[in-house]
Amino acid sequence: MGMSMDDNIHVPPVPTVLSCAITPSKTAKTYPIYYDHNKRIYHREDDHGNWIQIAENSVKRHLWVKYHVANKASPKVIDGIQSSNTIAYAGPLAGYKKGIYSFAGEKVLVTVSPVFITPAKGKWDTVDAILKGLLQDPKHDQLLYLKCWLKVGLESLYSGILRPGQALAIVGPKDCGKSFLQNILTQLFGGRSGIPYQYMTGQTQFNHDLFKAEHLMIEDNDPRTDIKSRRALGSAIKVFTVNEDQRCHAKGRDGVVLRPFWRLSITVNDEPENLLLLPPLDDSLADKMLILRAKRFPLPMPTVTIDQRTALQNQIKKELPCFVWHLFNEVNIPKNLESPRFGITHFHHPALVSQLWDMDSEMRFLRMVERFLGESPLWEGTSEELSTLLVRHGDTYEVRKVLSFPNACGTFLGRLAKKYPDRFQHLPGRAEGKRHWKIVNESSVATIAAPTNHPTTTNDTYTCDDVVSVIEKDGGMVVEISEEQYLKLKSLIPSDSKMLVSVLVKKAAEFGYDEQLVRYWAANYAYVSYAGPDYAVSDDYLPF
Repeated sequence: MGMSMDDNIHVPPVPTVLSCAITPSKTAKTYPIYYDHNKRIYHREDDHGNWIQIAENSVKRHLWVKYHVANKASPKVIDGIQSSNTIAYAGPLAGYKKGIYSFAGEKVLVTVSPVFITPAKGKWDTVDAILKGLLQDPKHDQLLYLKCWLKVGLESLYSGILRPGQALAIVGPKDCGKSFLQNILTQLFGGRSGIPYQYMTGQTQFNHDLFKAEHLMIEDNDPRTDIKSRRALGSAIKVFTVNEDQRCHAKGRDGVVLRPFWRLSITVNDEPENLLLLPPLDDSLADKMLILRAKRFPLPMPTVTIDQRTALQNQIKKELPCFVWHLFNEVNIPKNLESPRFGITHFHHPALVSQLWDMDSEMRFLRMVERFLGESPLWEGTSEELSTLLVRHGDTYEVRKVLSFPNACGTFLGRLAKKYPDRFQHLPGRAEGKRHWKIVNESSVATIAAPTNHPTTTNDTYTCDDVVSVIEKDGGMVVEISEEQYLKLKSLIPSDSKMLVSVLVKKAAEFGYDEQLVRYWAANYAYVSYAGPDYAVSDDYLPF
């Protein structure tokens, strides 16, 4: 597991064929008794190979019965145990067989091994039917992603070599089998599960129990959908999926750094209030999650009675060795899906991403900005100014709920700039240390061109009668003038174009456009054309 062992603890080489994790030596320096300095208690093996806790008096008795150490000599032996066989952690450790390991110079005692499934070639029809039914999708081979994710995870677990693994999120209707799949994952990953949601969302600082389980499970029984909890979950997913070293913190004890094997799965109902349990998918999180869409399907065996449910569970347990064999020997990760970091690249079902994005805070912020812009083509200013305007002109409760954390407005603008670079742009330089933003209304984006800085002139070459019409085209403006004036303008661009703008502004009301909108179009996005036969618009345009 990427661990270091001291001179008295043997580490066998990584097996060339997949077996059951690394097996440490059972030999200690003198006696196989270990002292937990945090709990001030001792650990020894009983006659059945199980590690038990004993007090110091029991240690003296055990030394006399097992090793014939007299009471006079026992204090010296106990002192030697406390000096040489001190451990910083004792208990199950995700991914490790029982024995002594060393992490960052501190010994730990793993007291219980995970239950590894021995691969065996054979049929796994029931498991296959469940996975295919749950993840059926006409456009996306979700089952392939799941199998590849499992293959990478089990190879890491069985070989004892830690490898990062994405969090797996399964989203689907209520009672479609999502939790049933999580139970299968628990059996595959050592038979132990933990519930990390409270720790991952900052509701508790203690995580000791999570280090006892390979499979960490989150369900949407009591989801927190506020942005603070969702971002905390997203940050924790990054740590849980990538970092090898994890700090184990039990109540009343010093923290210790360990290296657990973890795989995280999340099941979520597809109702909006439940879907928002998932964290916002920013650039730093996207590659660390697989998000699959589940569907309701008929189970391959009846489950009405308890006996029927037990029969299905027993059949799955019987088939899992064959499924593991299939993953190790028959599943190959396609070249286009390989990931140097995770083994398998990430996948997010498009329909779920779209649904999540529509409900997310960034989208709500975008809608608030669009309502604020109204018919105005653009807005420029700082995030602080925009935040003040949104509160002033919008639904105060909604705005304050979306902008609930410091610099929320600036954060959302930055994220939207990545998704919609043509609409959200930060302007070069800063004024008074604050970044300025330019926001373009969606209706004005299609014909955006680089603004042209035309020189100002007072030569009134055009009159109102020179303009035949002004029409809206692709969110921009086309100005029609007579062919004679068009040719004249063509020879004088860019200097004379400003003169035509003043004419347009005068006739804005007649054309049915707001004066500010006409000025904006003319300065940035408009094109000029002459009137062809029957005043049809010519395809010969000049940039305005």
